[in-house]
Amino acid sequence: RPRAPAGWFQFASAEDPRECFYYDFSRRERAAQLPQLLPPGYGRAKVKNRFRQKATTAVERVEAARQRHGSQVVQNVFRQVRKERMERMEQIRKVARQQAVDKIAPPYRHMRALSIRLKPCPAPEIFIAATGLEVPIFTDPELAWLPEMVHSFAPLMPAGWSGQENQNVLTGSTTGVTYNNSVSEASNLPHPFLLEARSAMAAVNASQDAVLERDAEYQELDNLVNRSQDLWG
Repeated sequence: RPRAPAGWFQFASAEDPRECFYYDFSRRERAAQLPQLLPPGYGRAKVKNRFRQKATTAVERVEAARQRHGSQVVQNVFRQVRKERMERMEQIRKVARQQAVDKIAPPYRHMRALSIRLKPCPAPEIFIAATGLEVPIFTDPELAWLPEMVHSFAPLMPAGWSGQENQNVLTGSTTGVTYNNSVSEASNLPHPFLLEARSAMAAVNASQDAVLERDAEYQELDNLVNRSQDLWG
């Protein structure tokens, strides 16, 4: 895993009090969001950086290969076409993810801008918080507003919540901390920020899935990729 960008800091915008920006002191560059440190889809399928959008061209290549070289070459071509289709799907998925973030994130970003107005935040701290919250900002930096939320309210505990240290009955050493909610009377819960981050991530994923379900090109590509998987493995 790459290191977090040490030269980057997050600041509140002077032009818009509801927005933040990042500044890289080593390169003297300003950016609206953190840099992407791993390629899209890292941990899933890795595909090449190009896509031919016309399916007829792909079919023609397959038929020509079948006639010239036989089934092995045909199989290789099918696999190549499948990779290209998967790359296009990743591009569409990325756009849908950004649309979902733009729909859900603004209130979080506004709170973040207010909280760092007098104290800019080093970017590595945001990456550390993201790891704890299980938010993949190495591949999806547009999700950085979730770990930023932790820094916005780190000294605070939401109303009705309290923490409790767990101890080993034999050694007396602390084994961890769990949290209780006096309103719901639930106990042994993760930190409320983790629950909030998971809830927000679920909302982002649901919004993204809804966009993709309405995208005819994505659905067609998904169907073609699944069919090629069944045929060629």
